[in-house]
Amino acid sequence: MILVYPPVARISEPPPGVAILAGAMKSNHIDCKVIDANVEGMMWLAGYCADEYSGSLSTIPDYTASLEDGETQNKIISKFEKNSGIVPRIDNWTKRAVNNLDRNISDLKNISIYKNMARYRQRVMELNRAVTRSVDIDRHLIAGRFKISLSDYTDTDLTPVKSQDLLTSARNYRQNPFYPFFERYLGHRIEEHSFKDNPDSGSAFLDFTGKNQACGNPVPLQGPDSRMLNSSGFMKTETQPYDYIGISLCYLSQALTAFALAGWIRARFPEKRIVMGGGLVTSWMSMPTWNDPFKGLIDRMVRGRGEEAVVSLCSSAGISGYTNPGRKHGQGSQHSQSGKASQSGKESQGNQHTQSGKESQNNQHRQSGEPDFDFCRWDQYIAPGRVLPFRTASGCYWNRCRFCPEKAEGNRYHKESGMVLLDNLKQLVHRYKPDYLHFIDDAVPPSFLKILASVKSYGLETGRQRHIDQRAVENIQKGSGGIVSTETQACSAAESRTFSAAESHTFTWYGFVRFTRELADPDFCRALYLSGCRLLKLGLESGDQKVLDKMEKGTDLNLASKVLSCLKNAGIKTYVYILLGTQFEDEAAAERTLDYVLRHSDRISFLNLAIFNLPRFSDDARTLNTEMFSPGDLSLYLNFKHPVGWDRKKVRIFLDKKFRKQKVIGDILKNDPPFFTSNHAMFTSW
Repeated sequence: MILVYPPVARISEPPPGVAILAGAMKSNHIDCKVIDANVEGMMWLAGYCADEYSGSLSTIPDYTASLEDGETQNKIISKFEKNSGIVPRIDNWTKRAVNNLDRNISDLKNISIYKNMARYRQRVMELNRAVTRSVDIDRHLIAGRFKISLSDYTDTDLTPVKSQDLLTSARNYRQNPFYPFFERYLGHRIEEHSFKDNPDSGSAFLDFTGKNQACGNPVPLQGPDSRMLNSSGFMKTETQPYDYIGISLCYLSQALTAFALAGWIRARFPEKRIVMGGGLVTSWMSMPTWNDPFKGLIDRMVRGRGEEAVVSLCSSAGISGYTNPGRKHGQGSQHSQSGKASQSGKESQGNQHTQSGKESQNNQHRQSGEPDFDFCRWDQYIAPGRVLPFRTASGCYWNRCRFCPEKAEGNRYHKESGMVLLDNLKQLVHRYKPDYLHFIDDAVPPSFLKILASVKSYGLETGRQRHIDQRAVENIQKGSGGIVSTETQACSAAESRTFSAAESHTFTWYGFVRFTRELADPDFCRALYLSGCRLLKLGLESGDQKVLDKMEKGTDLNLASKVLSCLKNAGIKTYVYILLGTQFEDEAAAERTLDYVLRHSDRISFLNLAIFNLPRFSDDARTLNTEMFSPGDLSLYLNFKHPVGWDRKKVRIFLDKKFRKQKVIGDILKNDPPFFTSNHAMFTSW
């Protein structure tokens, strides 16, 4: 199977979902290739903008001899327009973005730029400008129809919440801004990966760096006799092709391009079968109204955790033969025999095996293998080092918040044992040597935070250290209630010193957590800092206790205050989320939230302000007067008539006119990295 992660999503780190699937398939000896078309496509757009503008500037005739005093470059372009009918729309901002593209990308991969807010923002905004303007200058696209940024994709003609619009995007794939990238570059990658015994076929004979010929077939530049090439310019081969292409669709910003990609695959590779899954697909398939409107285009839609589904699909199709001498069968899950094993990823309801005992454990053991990031071209990602995403569980261990889509979709919580997770983490760190770790859980459970607090990041090693770590984990899992004993820590530290620097690897990490009593312990927070923690994301939602209680958030504001103080004192930055406009809130409660944030502003590093969207199929949706948030059969949210009139318009005015106008809050909001937000927040030190 070839797994493709389509644009548009943030490009600071590799996508974890396809890595988890790749690990599951490879641990079952199933051939799998992964293409991160998101980062490659976005960088291609930025490069295309630079190429096109440079070409446009170079084709402007020299009219300077006929210019009168005071005439400017705009006059030159005007005369060029009069003579050729083509206007290279070049403003100063775009000129800078084009001229500085390589420098901007390079600087954003250097940690020093994250010390200066102004310089960082300039680099990011210019990079975004190059991506945005690439659409404006593409002569094959309708002017003004598309808007692409480093974090979003919009189409004025189509919406991703209508199944018919998604099918239209598939039929009219040539109208998608990424179509030339598909045809010129991605097609080559799929051809290259489609033959098991010849992974490098054609790679030396194709030029896919430009876009001016992108709408045609790839052009062979040099190489063997033409009889060795097929009609598309690729190497002929007699080996068995990959049968399946999987598309991982996680965000609405990916949806229209993902379906354009599916339509293009249908046309370009009609023999392939298309499988689609991911977080957004799971949300769609969890809707009671789901009726699979994509039959005929998508051969298999996968709900929830995809490991079991793709392994079963490929196994039944007879796809096998993968051999990795450096990875044992099921490596990283050897402790699952204890009965605590589970797969990574989201829960797939109705797709559970009813096996029991050792047979069931072995089945889970085979399907869960550690994530595989071998596909990553690490230097492509916009970050000051390698960022490795890691998930300790699927779903949310709390799973009670009435406003949360996870609860509305019925997703269950699944986790591995702490020792399995620590073992997997050690192997990943040893293999990929990340500079940063991103825990992508809905909320990292306290039990795993305790494990992290008990083993420093530079102690994630093998041999004797692994034995010490296991003792630490066992102490925690027996209910020690906090950090492991001083004796165990001292022993662990002594053992760590016996290892050379080459056997260990230092990294820092961040992730999403809940306000829990462990984080109100100063010693525990200091231990987290020593483990490498530099930022924690926390969903406060409201500064009114009654609202939190009605939400069933499980957060105590007095405890939250202690947590914010302890994290601040430990040197751990906080990224706090506020959610206004729930049915439980009125304006007075919103004022109390504002007051709470003001009183704790010195302990909040970053702030995310959002207006509540009611999950379409939540329990509360049945008791409120609702209307569609967006017209479309795939819309996941509803508007509702607020019980006390605190509607979205009033909430927005409150946010814009009062909340954001507070100077200390405005200063916090300015700290937020544009487009990359929490994905870059940990790196900053301004």
